[in-house]
Amino acid sequence: MCFSAEASFASGAVLLATGGVATAYSIRRRDWRFVPFALMPVAFGLQQLTEGVVWRGLHRERADLIRPAALAFLFFALAWWPVWMPLAVSVSSAGWVRRTALAFLVVGVVLAGLLAGPVLADPDRYLVVRVIEHHIRYDIDAIPIFQALPKDPVKFVYLLAVGIPLFLYRDRRVKLFGVLLAGAAVITKVLADYAFTSVWCFFAALLAIYLAWAARRG
Repeated sequence: MCFSAEASFASGAVLLATGGVATAYSIRRRDWRFVPFALMPVAFGLQQLTEGVVWRGLHRERADLIRPAALAFLFFALAWWPVWMPLAVSVSSAGWVRRTALAFLVVGVVLAGLLAGPVLADPDRYLVVRVIEHHIRYDIDAIPIFQALPKDPVKFVYLLAVGIPLFLYRDRRVKLFGVLLAGAAVITKVLADYAFTSVWCFFAALLAIYLAWAARRG
């Protein structure tokens, strides 16, 4: 797998295009419950574009490019996804599935505050961005939650907040996406844990193309 500015920009462009089409199809068919999921490729596309800018900044040693682009990328990774995933399920569900998704939404909001809050508020203190073995590592180990708790349990709770609502959703398309995300997380943990945030988000972005395809298939 080639990780580079070109790969990030290309995947971002494809995701924006396919996500836009998927959303249009869902709205046209009045498949309102699938609209939040059809929008996911768009958000992943924007996230990949920001990482493309990070790559360019790193190659050119341009801190003025690296810092804002890295913060935008981490906003999606640390704040957007743990909130959007359970929110999308909760607004599209009823009964016990909705209540469970809302519970994970609360967890996601708390995680967003604990993970993204310190980084966005004080990146000089809590963020270091560098390339390790052709992958970008967003080093946020200095944030308070990682001083109080081991990283792996926090990461596991994050993955639960993102993944469990997808597994519970009634639509098989969304369930399969959740399974694919979980598989990508395991592969990333084994092969590139030192750059987990960047690598898993890249895989997740590519997998989101499936949601665009699924929206058209119905």
